[in-house]
Amino acid sequence: MKPIIFGLCCMAAAGAVFLTGCGKQERENPFMKAYDTPYDIPPFDKIQISDYEPAFDAGIAEAKASIDSITANADAPTFDNTILALDNLSPTLDRVVSVMFALAEADASPELAAVNEKLLPKYTAFTDEMMMNQALFDRVKTLYENIDTVNQPLDERRAITDTYTQFVRRGALLSPEKQSELKEVNGKLTDLYLKYNKNLLNSNNTFEIVVENEADLAGLPKNTVDNAAAEAKERGKEGFLGALLENLVDDRTVVVVAGCGVGGVSFPHLLAEVAVVSILQHGQAAGGMEGEYPFSFFSAFFGFSGGIVDGVLGKTGQISL
Repeated sequence: MKPIIFGLCCMAAAGAVFLTGCGKQERENPFMKAYDTPYDIPPFDKIQISDYEPAFDAGIAEAKASIDSITANADAPTFDNTILALDNLSPTLDRVVSVMFALAEADASPELAAVNEKLLPKYTAFTDEMMMNQALFDRVKTLYENIDTVNQPLDERRAITDTYTQFVRRGALLSPEKQSELKEVNGKLTDLYLKYNKNLLNSNNTFEIVVENEADLAGLPKNTVDNAAAEAKERGKEGFLGALLENLVDDRTVVVVAGCGVGGVSFPHLLAEVAVVSILQHGQAAGGMEGEYPFSFFSAFFGFSGGIVDGVLGKTGQISL
């Protein structure tokens, strides 16, 4: 199953198509249909900030409807009606969150950052709800526990095992009380992640490398030097300025002026805070579990892997640093 599950809703889809003006042709939200592009590359030139939220809401609604359909299926769980169905909950949510997450990390504008701050907590709540859905997990668990009793192809065995592991690491085996605690922790991690990203974006936007002597730029392409001079002039500085100058080689040395934080917030400190909160609180929430532990979706954003968590939490979910 994909780490991120996606969806579409017909009722919400109606809100994703809107009029661009009286008497003008309707404009369709590009997230609401399959991309008609080579290799399914998102049509970035057609995507507007106003497209994200209606497509996201449509996807969440459709994903919930798809989950209800899976759990209401009276047939015994199979790879097709459970695992494959989970992997195809909604192409629309797939499209919108993949673009939103990618741009939020690589090319975030203030407008997109605001959208991300609004939608990410909703996405966290949705994934928690899905991964702690007992009826849904029971179908996955049945397949996992009977994986050796049927002639399951190797690729399907791997998908079943990975899906089961994802559910367990997201708290499917916890008691209702512990699941509530974990949901609260995930909400806090979402807030920390958004705070970190906002500070990092502000820091990157104020990052400067200033070179006063043009001779120090010998060997760099002329267009790079010209762009650096134009950037310095635009910021009211003398000399040459630009992040690309960080790639200076040889034995030359330049002074790098870069903030370690914004508004008094140290990024390494904030990152460490996120790591500690993630490990300690997830370990606390997992206390009392036998053999498994939860693993936050957001820990992936901060460089954790299943192996690292294995080493830190151990098999009981207890902290073992």
